[in-house]
Amino acid sequence: MNAIVRPGVLAAVLAAGFSPLQATTVGFGCITNNTQQCHASQFSANAVVSGSQLNVTFTNSGFGSITEIYLDAPNPAGSLITGLTARSFSAGVNWVINIASPNSLPAGNNASPAFVSDYRSESPGNTNNGVQLAEWLMLTFNLANGQGQTQVNQALDNGSLRFGLHVRALPILNSNSTTSEVFVSTPPPPSTPGVPEPTGFVLGSLGLAAVAVYRRIRKEKQSGPGESAEE
Repeated sequence: MNAIVRPGVLAAVLAAGFSPLQATTVGFGCITNNTQQCHASQFSANAVVSGSQLNVTFTNSGFGSITEIYLDAPNPAGSLITGLTARSFSAGVNWVINIASPNSLPAGNNASPAFVSDYRSESPGNTNNGVQLAEWLMLTFNLANGQGQTQVNQALDNGSLRFGLHVRALPILNSNSTTSEVFVSTPPPPSTPGVPEPTGFVLGSLGLAAVAVYRRIRKEKQSGPGESAEE
């Protein structure tokens, strides 16, 4: 039986292969060195847009407790982020928004460029209320009109959108004491070259299928009337 690839079907398959923009995960770097060892690798933030809001989930896979989180938004003010509106968290965490002590990220001038604390939030009380090992916190920000995942990803890539963490109860190297450390998010690494995007994979598969159909039709024509081409 001859296989026919109709233009309408091809268009539908191509549409199905469309790949939406994905959430971006960023890591952190130390801007202080109170512990004499950088614990930055244990912290991450995942930024994903849902409708007109940006949800950022912070996690801790190691020592200490994240007790304050700050956001440095792109200029001009309100061009990307217009407000910090909500928070949710795992068991063991307690968190409030639009207030923090200190009011600005400690040692923020150590970052390059200097960190500007446009939005702030904290865990009230002692460090046990912060984000500790295997716990998480999600902060929800309102986006300006017309802004979406593309603009958020671009701002994270170029460093105009950054997150700052104040982490307490971190162990000091070769000591039984603990102290605090400050971390600022770093741009995500570039995509690994040579790894096809989902859309590219679909297009490649369609190309192979089209070649196979063409060869079969050609073979059937060459076999003549009344004859059938073998598979």
